[in-house]
Amino acid sequence: MTLNKNLPKILITGASSGLGEALVGLLASQFYVIAVARRIERMRERFNNFECNVELHQVDLADPIQRGVFIRDLVKRHPSIPFLINNAGVMTQGDLDELEIDDVRRAIEINALAPWEIMKFLMPSMREQNYGRIINITSGAPLNCFPGFGAYSSSKAMLNSMTVTIAREMEKFNIKINLMSPGPIRTEMAPNASLDPSICFPTLLHLLNLQSDGPSGKFFWLGRILPIFPDLSDVDWLNGEAGEAFPIIL
Repeated sequence: MTLNKNLPKILITGASSGLGEALVGLLASQFYVIAVARRIERMRERFNNFECNVELHQVDLADPIQRGVFIRDLVKRHPSIPFLINNAGVMTQGDLDELEIDDVRRAIEINALAPWEIMKFLMPSMREQNYGRIINITSGAPLNCFPGFGAYSSSKAMLNSMTVTIAREMEKFNIKINLMSPGPIRTEMAPNASLDPSICFPTLLHLLNLQSDGPSGKFFWLGRILPIFPDLSDVDWLNGEAGEAFPIIL
């Protein structure tokens, strides 16, 4: 099959299974999909027989050197990629005082630093074209901080903060950068979850098709916008003062 590179291009990470695999199937008829994952043979099994446009890349996003080489080569081959879904993730489990530093570092590399680095290299062309739609797949974990998931929660909290900050930095451009938590969907990371990945498709399609006046830097979950920060509008950071809603303990 001849790939149709005239379709709008979208990069999807973590495409070999779970939500990433489902998103490739959902979007490949509308987009030229650049699918990224460690398990390229699995992607070939899943996508090579599709009547769709999927370009496969084998990349270990936990390896900063391999990741950097891939991203730099990618932007040379595809100077303009206006759509991005940072979906790849790893759920590191274990109490924080028992985890090895390499386990925590791997969670941060995949869940936070890889999305940041990909955005860093794709956004210059988005600014030049004054158009971009970025969805960073996150979780409710950093809002709940469940015991035993500290590395995962912390890395996703880093992703959340970076996403909101970059969205604010891009406010003068028609670049929408949002977070989406897909909900409790069944994947390799959560095989016993109750919902099919398709439950989040309407939210994701809505974010990909945002108009120029649409939201950016927001947290979306199953058709809803959820707050990820407390309301601190009554806090005067520079003068060290706060309203009555904040108890004085000293």
